Amino acid sequence: MKISDELYDLAYEFKDAALWNFMWDNEIFAVKVFSGETVYCSVLGRNGECFALNMYVGKRGWNSYLRLQYDPNSFAEQQEMMLSQECLQISFDEKPNVHPAQFAQLSKYATAKKFSLKGMSCANFVKYQNRVQPWPVQEESDFKIMEECMRAALYITKRFESGKLAIDKFFETFKVPLYTPKGATYTKRMVLVESKYHENVVVPGIQEFPRIAKAKKKGTLFCDLVFLPMPIIGDDKEQAPRYPLMLMVATEDGTMILNPPVLTYEENPEEIVAAFADSIWQKNSVPKKIVVRNERTYKLLFPFCEIHGVTLSVGKTEHIDDAYKDMLQMMMDDRSGRMS
Repeated sequence: MKISDELYDLAYEFKDAALWNFMWDNEIFAVKVFSGETVYCSVLGRNGECFALNMYVGKRGWNSYLRLQYDPNSFAEQQEMMLSQECLQISFDEKPNVHPAQFAQLSKYATAKKFSLKGMSCANFVKYQNRVQPWPVQEESDFKIMEECMRAALYITKRFESGKLAIDKFFETFKVPLYTPKGATYTKRMVLVESKYHENVVVPGIQEFPRIAKAKKKGTLFCDLVFLPMPIIGDDKEQAPRYPLMLMVATEDGTMILNPPVLTYEENPEEIVAAFADSIWQKNSVPKKIVVRNERTYKLLFPFCEIHGVTLSVGKTEHIDDAYKDMLQMMMDDRSGRMS
């Protein structure tokens, strides 16, 4: 979608205001936008590394912000965290970080306005979605949200509101200022927001596998549904590539039982369970007990374990951590080999 000159004007006005000089990224302010949704805004750049405005739309967006406030429990979770955000972002980047189609528009704008696109001066409109590669904003409604949030941010600056946004006790009170448009100005009130991240976990339907039910069970398997930071590119090049999940399985001696990466965890978790059942049958590794790392994997395997008489618990899964790092290194080496 074409980005209007007016939106670029607003973006560079926001850049010149440099809110990051006096705001930290945890000084959240909220904006009530045209759709009636509340958008939670975070200004990035106080550390001098990334200059941006992140806009987390609604409860889902805010929940993804909360996830970033928790320390990851594993290396795999750390990889997933940064690509699990649900937000819109206007950032100021170097040319290589801007999608070519969007940069072509920006270049025409810069030429008309007679300024250079050197260094971190390229306005970049990006949409982040859970396990989706960051992608240029496409929807008119998303651009409208970004416009309204930048206008509110500029209002805060011009009204010298920054000093009133200090929220040293934010992680005690979880109250943020909400700005609601009222003509040419805004009303402001403090609102309470959710304080705890809620992970979206899926429970598959009941599936019975006769071969598993009849098999002699032995030993323990360690399982974790992990994120793979290698996107799968579909046939439609206009669509953002998506990142798959994989159910990693290790035996007590560290032997890995591989399962295919999948994109359909939320839509079809039964596919993951069926592949798992087939792989442990093929490897003659039907267990007495399964140990998983977290609630997501526990919920995924709970119906399987309950119907097939396998004990399921949450515990340590060190074998998975080592194998995950090795697998990523192999994937990176393979990718480098194909590119050279």
